[in-house]
Amino acid sequence: MTAYSPVPRTTLIRLRRISVVRGRRVGRPLYVIIVFVLIAGTWQGGCSSTHPKLEYTNSDSPDWLTPRANFTNTGSVGSTVTNAPYTVLWSRKTGGVAACEPIVRDGLLFFSGLDRRVEVYDLASGERRFRKRFDGPVVGVIAGDSTFGVLVDQAERRYFTFDLRTARKRANFRVPSVSAPPRSLSDTTILLGTWGGRLLCLSTSGAEIWSTECEGPIKNASAVLDSVVYVSSGRSIFALGATDGAKLWEHGLGGAIEGSPSVDDLIYCGASDSFVTALRTETGDLVWRTHVGGGVFATPTVGDGLVFIASNDGLISALSKADGALRWAYNTGALANLSPTLCGEYLLATSRQSAVTMLSAATGEKVWSDSTRPWLAGQAITSPVVVGDRIILTDSKRTLICLAPATQTPITHTPIE
Repeated sequence: MTAYSPVPRTTLIRLRRISVVRGRRVGRPLYVIIVFVLIAGTWQGGCSSTHPKLEYTNSDSPDWLTPRANFTNTGSVGSTVTNAPYTVLWSRKTGGVAACEPIVRDGLLFFSGLDRRVEVYDLASGERRFRKRFDGPVVGVIAGDSTFGVLVDQAERRYFTFDLRTARKRANFRVPSVSAPPRSLSDTTILLGTWGGRLLCLSTSGAEIWSTECEGPIKNASAVLDSVVYVSSGRSIFALGATDGAKLWEHGLGGAIEGSPSVDDLIYCGASDSFVTALRTETGDLVWRTHVGGGVFATPTVGDGLVFIASNDGLISALSKADGALRWAYNTGALANLSPTLCGEYLLATSRQSAVTMLSAATGEKVWSDSTRPWLAGQAITSPVVVGDRIILTDSKRTLICLAPATQTPITHTPIE
């Protein structure tokens, strides 16, 4: 729906002239009615069917459905990017700094901002399709088949469901104070983590299915694999049954866990004590434990034979999945607490600076970087989101950027707030 356009001032002046007939002023009610009719006509014109609908635009487009790309939090999307030069395809000035990684489904990009807004863009063109402001910070968005859900915290504390075609609100329900982006467990169920260390499984109508007390704050989305939910809470990793929330096992670490666990053949997790730990999925038993240069506050990225770690000393480290041995390390030159993204043989890394770098995943050698002519106006806020050959970035200057191979023609349009 387009924004409401007020009645022009010149029209109001004409109305005032018409309201005086032969020196006698027409009653106020007639004047009010005429203005109301004009406003109604303007509003209906704003709802013209020529305005783009909020609906999926490309079912063949790759997706990035959750933070860290998939339900196992591996941050790996397969071989979709090239080592050719990239350029800015389009960029938008958003209402606020990104609250979490954008998500993409079937050609639509959902952006959550710290200004309490959700904005939806067409991935191909950068055209904004939807924007709505809430009464509390937006923690995250879930894109469903025919609806999308918005989780709002603080004073509002509600989960909203909107129709994807019309963008009209379908339902909403009250939630506790949440501490992490929501995670869809199925088409009709969602997972919510709280500051008190409780993981909730709710239906999309708000009914509680199960609730499990863990150890401490749940600061990132859980990982889900084979009907088991793996959640980091305080200083421990918990494995819970997806159907009833029953605790299958728990394993304590030496430091606080800020990121999510990543699940592949093993469970990988970093902690503030600078250790990365690998556990068995079935039992939670320790497989290996490796010290890296600084505290680990990001979610590990998992490839075929390596696990990639961003740490607070500015290093991106590649560890062997088999035994945790260090294979290589790359110095970003800045605080590295954003998870890298794996794209086949290449690793895309951002840190708390205005640069994005492509590395060889096998050797850690730099393929290219935009550090000399940075695309970002401020420091990177979220990890690179990769959808096909597109790379999506956000920065501290409220910019949403879509990169594409330099062979594609940039799309230019006026920045919007």
